[in-house]
Amino acid sequence: MGETYAPPVSVDDLPDFEDVLNQYYKRKLALLGAEKQISASFIIEEGLVSYNAETETGRRRSVDVQTLLEEYGATHDLLGDLEDTFLVRKEPNTLGRHNYELSHDSLLGPVIMAKKKRLTVEEEHRRKVEQARFEAEKADAAKRQRNSWITAGIAATLVLAALASIFIAYQESMQAKVESDRAEKAKNLAVELKLKANSAIALAEEKTKFAEAAQEKANIAEQDAANQKKLADLAKKDAAKAIETAEEKTKYSLILERSLDTSVRVSYRLRDIVRSSAEEAVSALLETSRKDILYLNYDAAYSKMKKASKLEVLKDSVAFELMEIAFFQYYSGSELKAWGTLGTATALLEKPVMPSNLSFFESLSNLDPRRNSFLQKRYFPDMVFVKGGTFTMGSDDEEDSDFSTLATPPHLVTLSDFKMARTETTVWQYNLHLAALGMDIQNENIIERPSWGWEGDNPMVYVSWYDAIDYANWLSNLQKPLLSAIVDTSNGGYLPNWEKHGYRLPTEAEWEFSAKGGIHHDPFIYSGSSNIDSVGWYGGNSGNRSHTVASKKANGLGLFDMSGNVIERCWDRYDDYKPDAQVNPKGAEEGYPRVFRGGSYGNYRTSCRAAHRGNDYGPGRREDNIGFRLVLQ
Repeated sequence: MGETYAPPVSVDDLPDFEDVLNQYYKRKLALLGAEKQISASFIIEEGLVSYNAETETGRRRSVDVQTLLEEYGATHDLLGDLEDTFLVRKEPNTLGRHNYELSHDSLLGPVIMAKKKRLTVEEEHRRKVEQARFEAEKADAAKRQRNSWITAGIAATLVLAALASIFIAYQESMQAKVESDRAEKAKNLAVELKLKANSAIALAEEKTKFAEAAQEKANIAEQDAANQKKLADLAKKDAAKAIETAEEKTKYSLILERSLDTSVRVSYRLRDIVRSSAEEAVSALLETSRKDILYLNYDAAYSKMKKASKLEVLKDSVAFELMEIAFFQYYSGSELKAWGTLGTATALLEKPVMPSNLSFFESLSNLDPRRNSFLQKRYFPDMVFVKGGTFTMGSDDEEDSDFSTLATPPHLVTLSDFKMARTETTVWQYNLHLAALGMDIQNENIIERPSWGWEGDNPMVYVSWYDAIDYANWLSNLQKPLLSAIVDTSNGGYLPNWEKHGYRLPTEAEWEFSAKGGIHHDPFIYSGSSNIDSVGWYGGNSGNRSHTVASKKANGLGLFDMSGNVIERCWDRYDDYKPDAQVNPKGAEEGYPRVFRGGSYGNYRTSCRAAHRGNDYGPGRREDNIGFRLVLQ
């Protein structure tokens, strides 16, 4: 078989890409049908494209679905049809709805061209209407002029008729008088008729010349018509060739159209892949940032969240982490830096900028009240109201004890209302205090570190009785004028003013009353249960270290770790119990040892009993199993 010859295709034979895009846009609109096509083009050209007529430039717009429905006459069905054509795409927005926009930048040119063409057609239509109105007014004026001419002609005719009548009457009156001149009159009439005949002959000759000229023009017109027919035949051939070329270009257009559809799908897929990769990266940054915060490395956490904020995914989670970092920065003394961090979180949540007259607490609360409440409870004591009452303090029950609890004799004690911290003071809470004083908790010249390291959710250790008092005073002063420091440390005497309202260490009686469930008088050996493993970390289950606060069961008042985890300091100097009833006892006025309660992760279970007392630690001693919790009076 012979080879088939395929003529080469030159660049000039290929369709213009801009024309392909225009045809693509028109073809996609045509798929919607005539009824929807006008509405669809109006939505795209007026709603989704911003056009500057002076510069003849435009850009894509991302428009909320509600705006398209209310201002551009869109329907959900029509928007769905447009999305199916790949002319538009939708993206979720922060209002819980969707924004619509052109699916690709390459469609911007065809849309602007279609819009310009539509505006041109509208302007041409307006011009034609104006021209028609002008022509109608002109025709009306001509009609009025013709009517005036006709009226004048009729008047002239009537005048001529009157003159003719007068002339005839005059002839008849003169008939008799000029009878003798009839022959002469006839002669004159004959001469006149001859002159008229000559005039008629001249007029006929003139008309003949005009007819000949008209025939010549007709011949020329016939020749022009023949020439026009030849030109029309040539144009027809050119049109047929153009149609053939257009059909060939249409084939290429369809191929390019399918390629464009594929490109759009690939673009969507790549976008999903990029977003998925970004989410994986941000998830990893969030996980390591939370560990940084757990281990008190806020600068490292801030650096990671700044990187995450630029990836524009999981923005709520990143904003939440930035809120915690801003919270720490503000209350540790870096107020300017805190406002900047909070501003980044505000932008991620797409919330308006907070008014400048709001405090940091108010700004954070307005931004996310639940997150603010969570951070308040993480970094400041979460206080539980304890209703006052009378209870039996101490115990003479030696069961489950291998040594004296120093808790005898039992005696009645009456207490006023107070509030007790839900958990032991955590590393997070105490570290905020140190940072506000310009101290680095990681510096072992300032404070010794436990063998397991500092973890924010563990109870604070290596603090003396004096350290606890200083922390309580700092916390009270932080909330002035609502609270004030109870203990005066100005002269080194640590003298309390029991009339003030603020934070302090609990008295031994307040501690035991709370551990036993307050006025409910829980019948348990330990705080919240007679099974130590359910409520406390002690030597039998702790692995010889502290644990996350509130990870065991609470007692009846909602207080955690009153038995075990770390030993808790009390306000009182140690003194033997007396059998007498007491009201709001504060302990002995003299003596060196301070009472401690609750037992720790390193003690036997007997030391974790609700009634157990300890007195072998002085107020200045710091150990990795000694902590504290506060009350608010």
